[in-house]
Amino acid sequence: LLLCASAPFAAQGRAGTVAAPLPSKSHAAVFMYNHFGVSKYPDTNVRLEQFDAHLNYLAQAGYQVWPLERIVEHLRTAKPIPDKTVAITIDDGPISTYTQAYPRLRKRGWPFTVFIYTDAIDQRLPAYITWDQMREMQKHGGSFANQSTRHDHMIRKRKGRVRAGGGTDDKTMRTKNVRQYAHKIGIVVDKKNAPGCVCK
Repeated sequence: LLLCASAPFAAQGRAGTVAAPLPSKSHAAVFMYNHFGVSKYPDTNVRLEQFDAHLNYLAQAGYQVWPLERIVEHLRTAKPIPDKTVAITIDDGPISTYTQAYPRLRKRGWPFTVFIYTDAIDQRLPAYITWDQMREMQKHGGSFANQSTRHDHMIRKRKGRVRAGGGTDDKTMRTKNVRQYAHKIGIVVDKKNAPGCVCK
């Protein structure tokens, strides 16, 4: 999924003051992934050959990959963002983040942000990354942001019963403030007419 971040998102500064208008070219694209090479989840999976093609295109076309937090900070403070700037994000922290995406991104020296839900990690579910793997990735361009403690499907929740519960709980991952949060999950119900998912 490709998302766009542009000037309208930077209308309010940190202290609640309105920031100066951004130049018209202040924008960035955000590539959002989930599973890598896991065909059993077709709605949220990218084939490895597709992912490699995405990365090759970004490199060959002269795009620069910024950490998501840097893009958000530039938008908030009305700093210009160069053309051809993108961020790479990953939802949930499935194990293919570590086994497939991380080696490819580390080889290129590209940063990425993983939105995790901590119950899966605390329960050591084998389908998800571990705290140790997160520490390793954090040393090589990875950053981590909140998605909640549970993997709630928002469309299944009754109004007023959504549990926000966010947080990266491991003390070693709380060395700096996490400013991003991803809501979960809005899977399209009518897959015949609108396949895919609309997360975040």
